[in-house]
Amino acid sequence: MSRQIVALIVGLAVLGLATSLYFSTKEAGVEQVLDEDFGAPLESGRTVEITVAGSGEIYVLGRQVDIAGLEQEVETLLESAREDGSPEPSFQLLTDPDVETGQLLLIMDAIQRAGSTSVAFEVRQSDE
Repeated sequence: MSRQIVALIVGLAVLGLATSLYFSTKEAGVEQVLDEDFGAPLESGRTVEITVAGSGEIYVLGRQVDIAGLEQEVETLLESAREDGSPEPSFQLLTDPDVETGQLLLIMDAIQRAGSTSVAFEVRQSDE
């Protein structure tokens, strides 16, 4: 399969995921908050950074986790906020530009499966 076809398929998959996230949160009554400052917290609650290194390692609050661990961490943070009566935390996915799109889709899917409705996405340049 040519690289252009693969790029088109991956692009359509990302678009489909983004559309799905938008409409699923809209149907659930979640307010879409847009901020002019890219990377700003999406809601008034705590913002949790999830960092993805160029080699694919995932870090939540500085601790390395795998996909299953990521989902568990997000579930735990959401549950803790509910128990405290705090606003749901938003999650900011900070990624290196070398991370593969498929890996990012798996990460975003794990965050959504854990129950989060608030995810921001930012690509950070490598320190080279």
